[in-house]
Amino acid sequence: MNYYQYSISLSTTSYQKNREHKYLSNKLEPITPTKTQGELLKERISNWENFIGNTAYEDLCFETLNYLFDDELSLWHRQQTSDAELYRFDLICKIKDGEVSGLWYTILQCFNSKYIIFEFKNYTEEITQKEIYTTDKYLYLKALRGVAILVSCKGTSTNANKAIRGTLRENGKLILSISNSDLLEMIDIKMNKGIPADYLYSKFDELLINLEKLT
Repeated sequence: MNYYQYSISLSTTSYQKNREHKYLSNKLEPITPTKTQGELLKERISNWENFIGNTAYEDLCFETLNYLFDDELSLWHRQQTSDAELYRFDLICKIKDGEVSGLWYTILQCFNSKYIIFEFKNYTEEITQKEIYTTDKYLYLKALRGVAILVSCKGTSTNANKAIRGTLRENGKLILSISNSDLLEMIDIKMNKGIPADYLYSKFDELLINLEKLT
């Protein structure tokens, strides 16, 4: 082997080693695991800023509720306007036929309601009794639609909670209020193979326990 051939042989060997080193380096690089739907939703809710917009908040709430309750609710019909076009609710769902968890079963049996109204409030402050009285107008007991769930960034004020109890006591209509923090709690439950509706059921129990509370 002459010097020229020897030089080519060394260059080829060096090139092959560099390729093998790069291949092994790329192969050993850690792969970042893809985030689950629950993790992505938690991230968006935790970082939510009110100025992003009402439509974006409605989308976020819709996606979150669908993730939490898709096994038990159906229809998922958005943005309905009343016949008189005076009021608008954001979402209506139907309790699925067949076996459902305790909360939905109780709603079917005790409130004779097959449909659930959802409203989304992208407010910087707690919602007031005004929003509760507006929601009351969407609920019709004889039309199997006597239950509503309000989703808001900060939850309800003291006066709003009084209005919720009054609506249940006087009209037999059920309104539950959940905040962004409650959504995060239910996502954790779902991610840990639990039943998110059980969390809502505890809120229902608390409402009934404190039904006569005036302050």
